[in-house]
Amino acid sequence: MTLLEYSEKSAETLIPCLRNDDFVRLCNLSLGLHEECSEVAKIIRRPELKGNYHEQDIDINHLKEECGNVLWYIATLGKEIGYNLSDIAKSNIQKTYNRYLKMELEVEKEKLDFKGYQEMAEATLKSDLVDDKQKRIWISCTGISGECGDISKKIKEHVVDSTVLKSDKIKERLGDSLWYLSCICDTFNIQLEEVVKLDLKKRSDMYNENGELKSKEENYTNDTEEACIDR
Repeated sequence: MTLLEYSEKSAETLIPCLRNDDFVRLCNLSLGLHEECSEVAKIIRRPELKGNYHEQDIDINHLKEECGNVLWYIATLGKEIGYNLSDIAKSNIQKTYNRYLKMELEVEKEKLDFKGYQEMAEATLKSDLVDDKQKRIWISCTGISGECGDISKKIKEHVVDSTVLKSDKIKERLGDSLWYLSCICDTFNIQLEEVVKLDLKKRSDMYNENGELKSKEENYTNDTEEACIDR
């Protein structure tokens, strides 16, 4: 699946109550991105960075699900400010190639898929992070959290101080968030393509074609319903 296709599909699952309120929608998406990035860090921290005295293996399936949630918020927030995920990814990968590899990169955004993006993102990883798993985890998790903070700061300035929304700056921060998410997936041998498939399947089970929560009679579990409402 291309990033453009996912961007369109993810936008279809924005719940109806957010569609007609620009302020609530923008704030919801910003805080949602924060929340889901924290969930990713929570899953990783104990098994990988706490000495693992709990003797727990990392829950890869849960991590895939939360990475899917992060991806959904990146794509949907991008759509909110006028950019699809393909626009965001193209700008990001061209910037990182120029910065770290000193190369100019031509990208056809309409054809850019998740496998291609992930491979290009991995190519820009600094050499000292390739073989240092804990350092890579730390930098990826704190990096994506930092980008979320910058995004929220720019949205807050827009809301509180009535400044022009700096969409181009938010777009860049979303691109960096996508890069860090790809790095997290690489670290645990997770393919972004798989994350996308699981995320779209989950949302298809949760919502009908109008973006509304399915009823219990439409064959989804209480756990799924609670998770959806909680989101």
